[in-house]
Amino acid sequence: MRLILPQIGNDLPVFRLTGTGKRGMDLPLHSTAEVSRFAIAKAYRRRLEVGWRSGSGHRAALSIITFGLIQAIVMMSSVGGITHIVAMMEPALLRLLRRMSIEFHEVGGLVEHHGVRQPGWAAMAHLTERVKECHRELWEIATDGGRRLPIVPAIAPA
Repeated sequence: MRLILPQIGNDLPVFRLTGTGKRGMDLPLHSTAEVSRFAIAKAYRRRLEVGWRSGSGHRAALSIITFGLIQAIVMMSSVGGITHIVAMMEPALLRLLRRMSIEFHEVGGLVEHHGVRQPGWAAMAHLTERVKECHRELWEIATDGGRRLPIVPAIAPA
């Protein structure tokens, strides 16, 4: 997982790839970062598939690993003063995140970028609040009991 922090005068890669430009998503540019390379190595995923006898165990393990990556995003965002995130995600990842009550606002349609991806954005405050409402135990872990929450209140784009 990689978090690309905002830089004055440079668009985040997702803005260039979608053609929306930084103003197209109407996000606070100084506190918006891009989640990139949010992935679990194929070799590791294959080992999980082989190691689990049932499909549900494999899916549970992937959910736990995915949540660990999300925890890293929350912690890095907290330290960096990030209030909003953007990303290019595979539709399967979006479905997995929705099952964990983590929802992104889609921007435009699907885009070809290392496979089919859906651009989207989310406010960190909204994400963490949704997880708190639906999966309190995951919220406790991801936010260190609320100590790692966004510093600036999120304002949703119009």
